[in-house]
Amino acid sequence: MKFEKLRNAELMITQRKEALHMRKKEEIKRREKQHQLKDEQSALAHKKFITRILSKNVTYGMKNNSINILKDQGALQYSLNLELKRDYLPYLLETITALNIQQRSIQRNLQDFMDEIAQEYVNAHAQTVEAEAERKRKAIADKKAEEERLATEKKHRRLRRKQIRQHLAKKSLLGKIGL
Repeated sequence: MKFEKLRNAELMITQRKEALHMRKKEEIKRREKQHQLKDEQSALAHKKFITRILSKNVTYGMKNNSINILKDQGALQYSLNLELKRDYLPYLLETITALNIQQRSIQRNLQDFMDEIAQEYVNAHAQTVEAEAERKRKAIADKKAEEERLATEKKHRRLRRKQIRQHLAKKSLLGKIGL
């Protein structure tokens, strides 16, 4: 039994050593696997980092241009804006166009009316000016006629006075002579 005890003790020591050796071996494998996983993760993180930097360099400025292009194409508009543009804008443009045409028509009619009124005033003024000119010509003609009549009358009076003087002179000469 001693032998069995010794053998069992040695077997236990051997098993412990083997278990310790196995644990160390598994620990080494686990650490190697952990180290390898860490290296892979580090390489993957490095690849991601490089990819991110490259994509940032490539797409730098593309964001603003892309957003502007999408806005220009109408992709980033609110549905309310689209509905307003689709439904209300044509009606609004049609109404504004009709009102604009109506306003032009009203302006044309008003301009024609104002032209007619202005022409009536021009005609009335022309008649007034013509009447005034005719009145002035008539007044000048009347004044000349009056002056001529007065001059003729004055001439007749002088002639009459001269005749009367001559007649009186004849009478007084005849009276002196005794006839």
